[in-house]
Amino acid sequence: MHGESNKKWGKGLQGAGEFIRVVNASKVYQTQDGGEVEAFTNFNLEIEEDEFLVLVGPSGCGKSTLLKMIVGLLPPTRGAVYFQGTEVLSPRTDFGMVFQEATLLPWRSVRDNVMLPIEILGKTDKDYRAGRLLTLVGLHGFESRMPYELSGGMQQRCAICRALIHDPRVLVMDEPFGALDAMTREEMGRELLRIWQQNRKTVVFVTHSIREAVWLADRVVVMTPRPAKIADIIEIEFERPRTEKMQFLPKFGEYVQSISDIIAGRAGGVLCKD
Repeated sequence: MHGESNKKWGKGLQGAGEFIRVVNASKVYQTQDGGEVEAFTNFNLEIEEDEFLVLVGPSGCGKSTLLKMIVGLLPPTRGAVYFQGTEVLSPRTDFGMVFQEATLLPWRSVRDNVMLPIEILGKTDKDYRAGRLLTLVGLHGFESRMPYELSGGMQQRCAICRALIHDPRVLVMDEPFGALDAMTREEMGRELLRIWQQNRKTVVFVTHSIREAVWLADRVVVMTPRPAKIADIIEIEFERPRTEKMQFLPKFGEYVQSISDIIAGRAGGVLCKD
């Protein structure tokens, strides 16, 4: 499947026109006892514009580290990350990031939390966009509410609006639905696909749910245990927009089983198929 995927996405893989490119990247952490922990080594990945790319792999394999390197929050020990041919050396306004927890400021209203990046960037012309985004995610009428008045799913919707308020080119999401209950998680997955369809961005998404990965992704990057490498890249050949019925197709189950087998290295799975 890796080879088939490369054919479709060959523009970036051949080194011409790639949107985001991770080149021979390694990340080594120093431990308190003077040792070293290698998150990944000689890691290479190309991500195309407007692609919805999902990363899956065992816990601790470096998925979150990779996301932080892509957005410029964490420098690689060796190698480099490029965005449209320019090396990423620090955080850029081209990127918006959503974490597992909503991390809303408790003393600011919904609208004020959404507008925080605009204040930091010193812009004053995006208030209309906040209203549009909040309406898009179903938070119209909640603009003046405080975070403690929102459910977990509503808080995460607010966090997504905050990440999109400055109109970034790339939305990076580090298991944003992991803390939600199963029903809310499914609802948020549907909402994310709807938002992405209307505000097409490049999305780099981390999840521990294989079914969620297959449901959302154009391609699923399957990572090995630490030090992480790419075990395979699976192209998800379902049409968009995605429908609920697709999750009951035999092909959907085949994708889930295949990815689970790759992670486990044998029959059976390690991550959460559900």
